[in-house]
Amino acid sequence: MPKNSAVSRLGAHLRDELHQAPLARAGLALLPPLLAVLLQWALWAHITPYVWFLFFPAVFASSWIGGTAAGLRATALSALMVWYLFIPPVHQFDKGSLRALFPLLVFCMMGLAFSLSHARLRSSEQRLRSLFDQAGEGIFVADLDGRYVDVNRAACEMLGYARAELVGKTIADLIPPGDLPRLAQSKQQLIGGAAELAEWTLCRKDGSQLPVEVSAKILRNGQWQAFVRDISERRRAEAQLLLAATVFDNTNEAVLVTDARSNLLTVNRAFTAITGFEAAEVLGRNPSLLRSQSHDDAFFQRLWAALAETGQWQGEILNRRKNGEVFPAWESISAVTDASGLVTHYVAVLSDITPLKRAEERLSHLAHHDPLTGLPNRLMFSSSLQHSVARARRHQQKVALLFIDLDRFKIVNDALGHAAGDELLKEIGQRLKRIVRAEDLVTRLGGDEFTVALEEVECPDAIAAVVRKIIAEIARPVALYGRDIVISASVGIALYPDDADSVDDLTKAADAAMYMAKERGRNTYAFYTGEIADGLQERLAMETGLRRALERDELLLYYQPQFNAATQRLTGVEALLRWRHPEQGLIPPNRFIPLAEESDLIDALGGWVLRRACAQARAWLDAGLAPVRIAINVSGHQILHQQLVEELEAALHSNGLSAGDAAIEVEITESVLQGVEHSGKVLQRLRDIGIRVAVDDFGTGYSSLSVLKQMPIDTLKIDRLFVRNIPDDTDAKAIVSAVISMAHTLGLRVVAEGVETSAQLGFLREEGCDEVQGYLLGFPELPEQIALLLRAQGAAAVLPAGPA
Repeated sequence: MPKNSAVSRLGAHLRDELHQAPLARAGLALLPPLLAVLLQWALWAHITPYVWFLFFPAVFASSWIGGTAAGLRATALSALMVWYLFIPPVHQFDKGSLRALFPLLVFCMMGLAFSLSHARLRSSEQRLRSLFDQAGEGIFVADLDGRYVDVNRAACEMLGYARAELVGKTIADLIPPGDLPRLAQSKQQLIGGAAELAEWTLCRKDGSQLPVEVSAKILRNGQWQAFVRDISERRRAEAQLLLAATVFDNTNEAVLVTDARSNLLTVNRAFTAITGFEAAEVLGRNPSLLRSQSHDDAFFQRLWAALAETGQWQGEILNRRKNGEVFPAWESISAVTDASGLVTHYVAVLSDITPLKRAEERLSHLAHHDPLTGLPNRLMFSSSLQHSVARARRHQQKVALLFIDLDRFKIVNDALGHAAGDELLKEIGQRLKRIVRAEDLVTRLGGDEFTVALEEVECPDAIAAVVRKIIAEIARPVALYGRDIVISASVGIALYPDDADSVDDLTKAADAAMYMAKERGRNTYAFYTGEIADGLQERLAMETGLRRALERDELLLYYQPQFNAATQRLTGVEALLRWRHPEQGLIPPNRFIPLAEESDLIDALGGWVLRRACAQARAWLDAGLAPVRIAINVSGHQILHQQLVEELEAALHSNGLSAGDAAIEVEITESVLQGVEHSGKVLQRLRDIGIRVAVDDFGTGYSSLSVLKQMPIDTLKIDRLFVRNIPDDTDAKAIVSAVISMAHTLGLRVVAEGVETSAQLGFLREEGCDEVQGYLLGFPELPEQIALLLRAQGAAAVLPAGPA
């Protein structure tokens, strides 16, 4: 270590110690004058009397040690010593003698000058030292060998060392070993006279590493000086910016950022993939370049009004790609404001929902069309017939409704199998479309029932001629599996407005006429007449019997289990209503539920089911069984009249149940969702009391994605008509996969109905379906057998075969 470095550090250490001890500093300041006296006394005999000028260094030393006050005290003390020791007594009181006063005055003035000038030097040094220590950046001063001779407070805090610990260390002590070759290069660059600004890594006292930015150079005195800035926060910010940029560039949604005037500043790669526009083509332009002209000005006025009011807008919008293709998108726009609340940017996130729309269209097609024949189904039949009746009313024309039922179709199914029956139904559907006009609506209501609506008909004879052609066309042999099958049809005919003035009444009349044709021997047709009305008496008798069934306790509930698709463990049951008729035996719900819905009995039946299901839940709990979810079908009529919530609350209360005791789930049809405002309020009230909500037979109605998103729904149940055709039917697989994916995106549980084969179960499990229900795993059973399954829940248990 060079000598001057050691001396500098010793001087700095001595100053620091003296500054921290004022009394010691004051006492030490008196030593220089006393030492000067002794030295001059000793040398008096050998030198001239002018040796007293040695008092000047003594005064300087005193002021250096003790400050201005100490220098002045040393000056006064030295003046007294000069007066008494070096001025002859004969001249001490000689007032007129300049010989005595001049040296003394000179001495005092010079002592005063020394003291004051050193005070200024010391004040300047203290200011520089204060700036040095209070600097926000770390300051390191090293000698030519790279050893630190001084560091400031920020440098100590930055590395966790005390100043005494850093002074004497080399630069190499504070950098990782791998940076030593780079250090040698840096030294050469600095010695060559260049300054350096570079990023380094320093080692803290605790062993951690700190990224820093170093600005270094060599001073004129040969020392190294470096200003060091902690850049760890900057590194973290850069890492976050890099992460944000990575997310921005790799997200699947298009992201657009504009300035306050809606000029595009940046877009991500997904924007190019979705729209076809490269970033260079759109930067600086307005996002209106995507406008498809599908929306009017009012649409965009509402958009900007929402942004101005809430700072956000989201919704479905039709945009245009670069190639001119119009595509549906879900877009969210947010305004970015500064601290004063002024908008500085807009950020838009855009998702191409074309696949979802296509899936929705497929679902809509399946909801309105029979998946087997491709013909419009019952839902579309009602809507289309309503339009036909409205047109006929306006133009004072007639509409003929033909209700067609295949004779003894069940024999074909039993003899040749359901596959052959399906082929026969498809062929009949095609023949019906060929035999009638293009504008006449042909539908399949279900099973072997078809309808044809003939508009602008003239007279019964013309209608009969068409019907005879239909019967003859149906009677032509159909080749099925190597053999010719001949089947006949019975046709009922009803006219608007002669026989009925509404769609429902017209349908009932045509249906009643069809039964009359069957009674006449089948393979014929019958016009609706007053006599056919007598056949409605049977329906009236069933309605009367159903009312008595409520009074005589002839109704009962079966329960079909629902299982976890992955583990096949029991997760819940669906309550299914049956009528135990004293004469006809067990009557399935498809015979009396439609009748109840047409009358006012559906509310009474629904209330009975709610009470009985809650009572059964209580019974299972009292038997020591674990709580199980019970799904209960409710009608739109119950929701419409707002009695459902009150009835459920009463049923739960009367059985001492809470939401934790039995997870009650109500199942509604898609048609209920269409009254969004009213239905949503009722369903939300159900959710508020702990009742779950499921949409039954999903896909057979016409629910939109927006309705599903805004309604308080927990579960979607995929209708059996979709499950039936998987995994062989590609379209059915695509639809089921889309429904599962969509439901999970919306946070909904998915239950598949009608699972009857292992292949169906395997496909549903692979697609992530949550639960399954069907004859493969369990038939509807009485409560006692469900209890047995609940007790055996720990083992793999399946209910015995035997449908109810």
